[in-house]
Amino acid sequence: MGKAIYIEGIGTQSGLADDTKGLALGIGGTGVIMKAQMGLDQLTAHVQSLPPGIVVVDVFGFSRGAAAARHFINKLLALNLGRPLRVGFVGLFDTVAAIGSAADGLDTSDDNNLGVSLYLAPGCADQVVQLTAHHEYRVNFALNSISATHREIPLYGAHSDIGGGYLAGEERIPIARPYEVTMMMGDQAALKAFKSEATKRYYEAQKVYQAYLAEPSQLKDELHQYSIPTPSGGRTGYIANTVMTRYVKPELQLLAGHLMRQLAAESGVPIQALAETIPDELTAIFTAYQAAATTGGLPTLTPEQEHLIMTQYAHCSDSWVTSAGLFVNAPAPSRTRMVYQQQQGK
Repeated sequence: MGKAIYIEGIGTQSGLADDTKGLALGIGGTGVIMKAQMGLDQLTAHVQSLPPGIVVVDVFGFSRGAAAARHFINKLLALNLGRPLRVGFVGLFDTVAAIGSAADGLDTSDDNNLGVSLYLAPGCADQVVQLTAHHEYRVNFALNSISATHREIPLYGAHSDIGGGYLAGEERIPIARPYEVTMMMGDQAALKAFKSEATKRYYEAQKVYQAYLAEPSQLKDELHQYSIPTPSGGRTGYIANTVMTRYVKPELQLLAGHLMRQLAAESGVPIQALAETIPDELTAIFTAYQAAATTGGLPTLTPEQEHLIMTQYAHCSDSWVTSAGLFVNAPAPSRTRMVYQQQQGK
């Protein structure tokens, strides 16, 4: 008889306000380690009520939840529950541990995971699969990869295009770091130089983010002006930014969900079909996803299919929006995602 045990996401508690420490750093009472322990406690209690026989545990997780799933598996395999147990299927959606603390300067971009056991040894489960976000670039969302040891499949889209969570809606984001200059009021030479540099940055951003644009009008160069009174007559400040505005559909996340469900079912997991169906215009693309699960590598799409996904479905998660004065979603250097391969002992 199967039983599903759900552990709430990192930093969240049912009926309570979200926990800042857990959300921001993945630590504390709602952090990765504690969520894994909650899973162990619930599983241990459930196992005691089962009739004799082997216990098979299938594990799924997304983002820091995938990190918690990996930690959970390692702790589970080290337990003695007094009966035979094995881990069956492990389904990971884009593991991002992103653990930070005062000890490492609150850095969530490094691979110092502060006691979280991410290494999944060969043979730890019947099958381990990770779906990863090919178009995730944020510096604070480094991928904790398993590709050297287990099956890893890159898919189109950003982090939550793989693990889910997006709703349909307008995406309006600054895609270049704000460029700010102050000058003496009326300094036309300085203003001309500022506008020239702002235009240069606009075209650089346009080149980098071109794949997301269905039409040029989705990109705008915005200029803001403010005054700074001074005893000598005042200065003027200018801030330029390049803003991308698109309407993005949410259904790309369904492709990853349906693919993982299929792989789990093929591995023997008693898992129900997903209620949400794949849109007709994405069914051929899902066929390419299924093929990629067999052959490996990014799904092979036609130029038209790739254009459809990138301009209408794939979210752009990196941006220069500020939160409490910080660029928490800034892209990694050269807009290249950092990838940390799993290592024994970490």
